[in-house]
Amino acid sequence: MNIKFTGKFKDLKQMGFTFHKLFANNYKVYEKDDIWIWVAHGGYVEIKDLYNLSGYVLKAIWNDTFPLYEEDVPFRDGLLFKKGDRKSCMINHETGEIIERKVFVNMGYDSDNIYRELSIYKKTFEFIKELKSLNIMEIVEE
Repeated sequence: MNIKFTGKFKDLKQMGFTFHKLFANNYKVYEKDDIWIWVAHGGYVEIKDLYNLSGYVLKAIWNDTFPLYEEDVPFRDGLLFKKGDRKSCMINHETGEIIERKVFVNMGYDSDNIYRELSIYKKTFEFIKELKSLNIMEIVEE
């Protein structure tokens, strides 16, 4: 599942994106808060370093299915996590399923080859939510 940029590239600088030329081929890319929009690939959008798993993350955040804390988690003199904060998650390489972080023990398979840590900064998480209202990206299911 991929993400396609449907807006105008010239508007990205005004939105706070930084323009870069990367690698030997000088691929043109715009970046903001771990969101990468690749001009050379026809507007392919990547979240952090998730590549083709980016669409699953975007879809989960936009559909409000990304695992969040349902109540405050206290810790000593203050709060450790507030209601609505992102939980530590894992993503399945094969299906894109996002689950809460867990430790797999004696499951009969190598979980490291199937699941990957999924850690998204709060700033990136909020920016992804904001992108939905801008209507400049769409999820492309293959």
